[in-house]
Amino acid sequence: MSDLIPCQPTPGLQHSGATEATASATIAAKAIAYGMPSRRVDGNDVLAVTRVVEDALDRARNGDQAEVDAWLKKDPIKRYRTFLEEQGLWDEAQEEDLQDELSGQIKKAKIEAEAAQPIAFDTMITDVFAEIDPRLQEHYDDEFDG
Repeated sequence: MSDLIPCQPTPGLQHSGATEATASATIAAKAIAYGMPSRRVDGNDVLAVTRVVEDALDRARNGDQAEVDAWLKKDPIKRYRTFLEEQGLWDEAQEEDLQDELSGQIKKAKIEAEAAQPIAFDTMITDVFAEIDPRLQEHYDDEFDG
């Protein structure tokens, strides 16, 4: 249940630098706030990157089962379902009906999404920002209008 999340700043492809995006000294330091292990490595050092990625993959694949079990016990949906069952407000038949209904909705949405026309790339910017940052606009113009 662990994740491997590589973070790499990409100069020129972002609207602001890391120093403008976070008050943290490094992006790797952000993991501390989430209780996640992190390592900072020189991305130009192939051997160092390989070693760090292999270590991270090993942790992700062989995570601490006690930690996983502790989080599973805190699952809010399972806890609420148990509460509802104890109150006589939910039962297995209702659960099965709901699961069937949701599965049908998901399948229908997947079919509709796969049949939809691709959206225009510029909507990634124009549909997200009320006012586009001038630096992002400049990058967009350079990449897509030039």
